Amino acid sequence: MSAAARPAGVVVDAVTPMTAAGDVDLGGVVRLLRRLAAAGAGALVVGHEAGEASSLAEEERQAVWETALAAVGDRVPVWVSLAALPWPRAARLVRAAEEMGAAGAVLLVGGEGEPEGWREMVRAVASACALPLLVVERAGRGAHDPSRTLAELMREGNGRIAVVPSPAGLAYAACAAAAAGATALAPEVDRAPAAAALGAAGTLSALAGLWPAAVASALAAVAAGDGAAARAAFDPLWPWLWALRRYGPAAVVKYGLARLGEGVGLPRPPLAPLPAEAAQALDASLGGGALRAAS
Repeated sequence: MSAAARPAGVVVDAVTPMTAAGDVDLGGVVRLLRRLAAAGAGALVVGHEAGEASSLAEEERQAVWETALAAVGDRVPVWVSLAALPWPRAARLVRAAEEMGAAGAVLLVGGEGEPEGWREMVRAVASACALPLLVVERAGRGAHDPSRTLAELMREGNGRIAVVPSPAGLAYAACAAAAAGATALAPEVDRAPAAAALGAAGTLSALAGLWPAAVASALAAVAAGDGAAARAAFDPLWPWLWALRRYGPAAVVKYGLARLGEGVGLPRPPLAPLPAEAAQALDASLGGGALRAAS
């Protein structure tokens, strides 16, 4: 993977705007991604976990990719997500993404799946295109060690495969990435301090789809070793990070964007909107104005 192609800094897992009827809002995709590009995102990932990959039909997924690339592809790298696709479809669609001009493709592995299935999927996608790949590990409770599977795939990829390990596998996978000449990213901004100590190049952050400047400030403070500035940057983010892990990125980020006056619709079923009690807690965190200024 060339230095120019490596994901680094604030890599945003962007939400997919929806209309009131629950259809994909392509105009909203353009507005949101242009705002994030202008805010200094290092790269944008579209149609991933915050982007409700599991609910996107194939034609919707490709429409989001095409719209994103046309809107901001000349300003910031746009990576397309193959999350929630079986590997034969993922391998077929990645060829279409490459033809569109995507900067890279993102795969989601882990959870309760077995590593042999991950290997098959990553290898099939890698064989189907020349794009760099970002492999995101979802934490699971299986008996196997998923980080060792990621390390094996990184070695096979000869630097072409970057990784976002789960929090549990961060140390091992980040060290393995360095040994394999690959790139590791932190799994959300609150893991950035530990990830930076292990040589990670940035973070894949859904929260940056809501507070891009605040996430960038936190990363910059961590990179500079400025503990006081890092604490000041992280303090207003903690309620949102807590909610994000409890209720999911789509619900939290879409709620926050609505509070900022940006209509992106509600998450599609089976995902649920943010519960009222959680919304009240997040509203209280906006009182000081620090996050509004950083949006």
